[in-house]
Amino acid sequence: MKTTKEDYALYKRWEKHILDSHPKLSDGIVRVTLIAYCLALAIHGSNGRDCYASNTTLARKLGINRDTGAKYRDEAIRLGWFTPTDKRVGRVEKLNVSIPDEPADTASQISANVVSSEVRETGCQCLGCVNGGDCLLADAE
Repeated sequence: MKTTKEDYALYKRWEKHILDSHPKLSDGIVRVTLIAYCLALAIHGSNGRDCYASNTTLARKLGINRDTGAKYRDEAIRLGWFTPTDKRVGRVEKLNVSIPDEPADTASQISANVVSSEVRETGCQCLGCVNGGDCLLADAE
């Protein structure tokens, strides 16, 4: 999967979102472990797209057991930090990073949400610039 500037910008916003948010967690879920789980899962994709690491793989990397890993995957989906893609690699469903407050959680939805195709003088085509807001890639470049 080819990564676009919009994918990268979403991934960076997602990282900031999960690090800055303090949602009410289900019983037995520890925030630090949840964030570590989410970051570990996200790197098993293309900037948070089509993440497919199994609970066993992630549990081994994080030093937790597989069943605990499954609880953290479920919690991340419940919080809206990941959304299922309906694609699978073996028995593992691929997930995409998502930010619950943002309506667009896939590259095709991001493209569909672009209101204007004008490019500012900078030549940047990120969602922020195209929609007349702040550049989303200013820190990334």
